[in-house]
Amino acid sequence: MQRDKVTSAWVWSSLEDLHFGFIIGFELHRPYKIFNEILALEKVLKALLLYYSGNQYENLCEEQSKKQIENLAKGYGHKIKKMLKESSDHFGKAALDRLKSSDFDGFTGSEMIRAVEAGYMESRYPALKPVYEQFQTKNLDIYKDPIGSSGVTKFVYTVNRLVLLCLKSKLSMSSVKERFMQTYGHMEGTPRFITLAFEGAIDKYL
Repeated sequence: MQRDKVTSAWVWSSLEDLHFGFIIGFELHRPYKIFNEILALEKVLKALLLYYSGNQYENLCEEQSKKQIENLAKGYGHKIKKMLKESSDHFGKAALDRLKSSDFDGFTGSEMIRAVEAGYMESRYPALKPVYEQFQTKNLDIYKDPIGSSGVTKFVYTVNRLVLLCLKSKLSMSSVKERFMQTYGHMEGTPRFITLAFEGAIDKYL
């Protein structure tokens, strides 16, 4: 299997999750929105890593290639921190450092990495030790909840843009955008989503 096709499939799946989180962005459905955003984040990072791991599956027969791709993807689990670190070999360690030190509505990028890793489970299941307990206001019984903040969405979209920019010279993003519009353009808000996902500015954070 060719790496460009594999990567395109993972990017597409990531965009579908991100789009779903975008169109159900109502407070009532916030846990589903957050979960889909985190899932999209995981997939787009795996898309990048699978592209640069192409030499591990491209020359295998189709069945073996699919199995190797699955093993590579599963090997990363839901470890966003690890995937970001390895991805920085491709989009630049300086970009990762800026991402980690940037502010996302009151939380640093480093804090957001911890939050989204916890949020993968917390957005679906009751948590005995929710991640917000790590963000107590000093000497007060008050907590800041990173998963409940708009910073999660901004963090996810920023990483998404960073990865898509890194892949821009490898894949035809214009064809991906066109296909996405053909598939989901009938849904209200899709053009705005396309702008945010493919053209949103990341200078504020990077």
